[in-house]
Amino acid sequence: MGLRAMYDVVTAAGGPEVFLNRTNIRQPDKMIIIAIDASATPVQEMDVTNKEPSIAHSIGALSGVQLHRYNTATLELVETSFYDWADKLSTPEKTIQPYFIELSFEELEQPEIRAYFNKVPTSFKLSDEQVDRLIAVGRQLLREHPDFQRLLADLK
Repeated sequence: MGLRAMYDVVTAAGGPEVFLNRTNIRQPDKMIIIAIDASATPVQEMDVTNKEPSIAHSIGALSGVQLHRYNTATLELVETSFYDWADKLSTPEKTIQPYFIELSFEELEQPEIRAYFNKVPTSFKLSDEQVDRLIAVGRQLLREHPDFQRLLADLK
């Protein structure tokens, strides 16, 4: 959702060129977005039983689907716009290199680790262990991401 706000600010300003001018930001050499999808997809009772779900479970599932669709649409919109902004800001003398790095628990290869993170609630009340594990997995996912690797190589 933070990505949508960033997109809205740049769009409302009149595009990336106007946004940079209005905010007195000089034209960058590189543009980087690190998008973190911290949404969890825990196993729902209605997914593993033939028992009729309650109204609350049904509404929760429906709202979860809508939120997922909104997040997916936002990611697609922002990623496409991000590369377009880099093209618009580039000149023949100076090409801006864009790096769109999307991190998600879905990228975790081990099912048991992915399952652990899908059970962590989206909440401000996390245990120290959950916080430590989230930081570690975020670091791992970032370091393994191909666009982050490309960024590191380009910075050398």
